[in-house]
Amino acid sequence: MEFQIRNGVLERCTGSPYETSCKVPETVTAVGDGAFRDFAFLKEIILPEHLVSIGTEAFRNCASLQKISVPASVRVIGGLAFKGCTSLTDITLPEGLTQIRAGLFADCAVLKKIKIPDTVTKIWGLAFSGCRSLESLILSDSITQIGESAFKNCENLKQIRLPEKITELPSFMLYNCSSLWQIHIPESVKIIRRYVFSGCHSLTEIIIPEAIEFLSSAFVDNCKNLRRVLLPDTIRLLRENIDGLYTCKAVKIYYHGLCLSPEDVPLNHLIWAVRDRNFLPAVYEKSWYRTEPDPVPGNLAAAAVWYKNPKDKALIRHIRQHMTEIFTLLIRTEQTEIIRSMIQSQKFLTAINIDSFIRCAIENQKIEIQLLLTNYKAERIGYQSIEKTIQEKFQL
Repeated sequence: MEFQIRNGVLERCTGSPYETSCKVPETVTAVGDGAFRDFAFLKEIILPEHLVSIGTEAFRNCASLQKISVPASVRVIGGLAFKGCTSLTDITLPEGLTQIRAGLFADCAVLKKIKIPDTVTKIWGLAFSGCRSLESLILSDSITQIGESAFKNCENLKQIRLPEKITELPSFMLYNCSSLWQIHIPESVKIIRRYVFSGCHSLTEIIIPEAIEFLSSAFVDNCKNLRRVLLPDTIRLLRENIDGLYTCKAVKIYYHGLCLSPEDVPLNHLIWAVRDRNFLPAVYEKSWYRTEPDPVPGNLAAAAVWYKNPKDKALIRHIRQHMTEIFTLLIRTEQTEIIRSMIQSQKFLTAINIDSFIRCAIENQKIEIQLLLTNYKAERIGYQSIEKTIQEKFQL
């Protein structure tokens, strides 16, 4: 194999395209852009010890390259440098590297593991896209920025440790990581863009941090096994903010003391239990709704606010005025803890309304709520629950 070298830069390799091994001369301090591109039969490359940089697309489409050791002296590796190295299973990156450039390991389909140096502060877009055999990845806290689609289509990625200082999860970051079963979003994250978790079929739970300022409507999409999404009280919840959750058939949204299915969030209505006391009256007024009057969002929010402020007289008065709508909705959406608190408060249930709520619980097959109501009726209104009758009859 012949080398074209100018001022220490290996600009291009020439010779037979069927070469299987290559040792780069010690005089080379930089591998130029595309120097080894498309050498499809090259299995082994030995780089000089004093190499400083590797150019863009330097080894792109070296489809037979299996292993390469990057010298400790290298400080820069250009984008797409190893893209399409479909046989690459192992690579050592040097400490001192500060960036993983765009598409650096894109489509390295059999790369199973890689250690990212602690000196890296930024991972560019598509850096590991298509690394279908990559199973786990630990990102050090020195990393403060990750680009779009950085881990897209890493189908066997089961675990990823995100850096604690990152503030944004970019679009398509973990798109189609179908084996990812667990994710911890750091408390530092303020922005979650679209399709971050789309196609993560093994993911069962997502907890959104308190610091969140922007949550894309499609941050999650088509996650077949997603069961729980926990949203902080600090954000506004709109139907258009959770569009992607409609493709996750089994998911429940936990928000401000409520357990909701996506369809329980009304179109264009806030269901936000606001901390600002000056805003609370808006929860109760029908004029607050932007479309036709609908008691659902205001009443859910009122129940959630009361759950955290059980002595609020205005809330108690509002709930009593709309007791049928509110309690029926709480039963249907299985808000067991709120219902338990309402029962214990002894402020809302009466001999007049309790039977209708028991029937509602039976019709909706909410057994735990049914037992709570029947036991309360027995203790406060004067008959024994079926459970107690059986216990006494058979002396259990």
